[in-house]
Amino acid sequence: MSEGWEHDGEEWPRINAGLAILGWRFTESVSNEDSSELLRIADCALAVSDTDPLFEKKIEALAYEAYVILDIYVMEVGERAAMLTGPYLESKYLPQIASLIGEGALAYYRGYYTASFSVLLIALERYLRLVLEDTQPSANTSFAALRQGISCFQSSKFLDYAEIVLKGLYGRYDPASPTRFYFNRHGLLHGIREPLEIDRMNSSRMFALFDLLLGAEIGSIPRYMVDRKAFDQACDALSACSRSKREAAFLNSARQS
Repeated sequence: MSEGWEHDGEEWPRINAGLAILGWRFTESVSNEDSSELLRIADCALAVSDTDPLFEKKIEALAYEAYVILDIYVMEVGERAAMLTGPYLESKYLPQIASLIGEGALAYYRGYYTASFSVLLIALERYLRLVLEDTQPSANTSFAALRQGISCFQSSKFLDYAEIVLKGLYGRYDPASPTRFYFNRHGLLHGIREPLEIDRMNSSRMFALFDLLLGAEIGSIPRYMVDRKAFDQACDALSACSRSKREAAFLNSARQS
């Protein structure tokens, strides 16, 4: 955490709201230097008007700047293993999609980023449906209803920022004239893609979102280890992930054909 920031100071809402617009979340494990840079990026995001014709381009460029800093904090193997085998268990809904989140993690660490992003979007939609079915069983399951389903959670900063991220994931799509954005379920389904590095960033943002949803659901994002054996097994599985030379050669030949 950046030195000099008070917990009730004005930096916190700025950095959290700005990063949420970019699909990210702030974590107090970030170094002082990185925190200051992220605050600058967040302020830039807050300054971009959604009526700006270059809104999507500017937001994605800023999101990538944040990714360069945040990815190591979000996707460090021990961090993911700890969250999957510890704090996520406090959620009523995340354990029900644990296998999907696990698939997304395995695909990510093996270098299959678009596959990871796709599976994690399925996991997210299942999570939102579980929440809606549990809290509003008679509600329709439109995209708008799914996105707004977490509003049943107790009011908190985590809920506010999760709702901002979900708005981006489920919004900003005109089927008659699709814009070129990448952290969005419609963009993925309609084949609006860029190089794999974009979906590596998208997958990382999805894990940050699941952390935010945990915070929205239980009121905090704790960081601890519950079961050492389960943690070690998760670390071993994720650390062992790699793309074989045969797989890499196959994918390279497919791209060139």
